[in-house]
Amino acid sequence: MKNVVYIIVGVCVLAIIAYVGFISYKNNALNSEVAELREALANRDTILQMQNEAILQKALEVENYKKAQEQVKEKIITRYKTIQVDLGTTSCEAKLKALESQLNTFFER
Repeated sequence: MKNVVYIIVGVCVLAIIAYVGFISYKNNALNSEVAELREALANRDTILQMQNEAILQKALEVENYKKAQEQVKEKIITRYKTIQVDLGTTSCEAKLKALESQLNTFFER
């Protein structure tokens, strides 16, 4: 009877040792997987941050383009404004000044 109790206790101890070993193995495997997932998450965060910076840069470029377009429109309007001179009633000097004004407006940068 004593031998049977010792055998049962021994089997229980071996089962507990096997269970603790299995739990330790699974814990180690899960810790490795968690470390890999954290590294992948850090990589994705870095990639996401770079993409956000690129998007912001493009947005700034669009804003600068819109501002430049307004300046270009104003320049075009100014460059091609019509200067009318009544050629029949003005003097030669007035005609010359009008033409000079038109040329200066057109070639102004």
